[in-house]
Amino acid sequence: MANTVQAAQVPPAEAVRYHSLDALRAWAMSMGIVLHAAWIMTPGESGAPMTDASASEFTGYIDAAIHMFRMQLFFVLAGFLLACSCASEGLSAFCETAPCESLCRSWFSGLCFGLR
Repeated sequence: MANTVQAAQVPPAEAVRYHSLDALRAWAMSMGIVLHAAWIMTPGESGAPMTDASASEFTGYIDAAIHMFRMQLFFVLAGFLLACSCASEGLSAFCETAPCESLCRSWFSGLCFGLR
């Protein structure tokens, strides 16, 4: 009888859930509420659809600080999650699915918001 080597049964890697990143994302989203409230309270031509008569310069600084921090945070989180997705799926599978998913989301957004 020939010696045969059986492949070891390796269980699939468990999906890692970063709960701290979920909390960070939730905190950044809640800062969006403060950001938009400060945007409306910013005096002058801030581009807001309406402004409050009791607007303060301080709210303009809050608006700018939160906006710059949140945008950088979302870019870093998106890059980290894309790297995790690429590492778990493999580069070839990631390159096959990512463009289709992006196009589907863009199409659905355009459908919902009436973009042409």
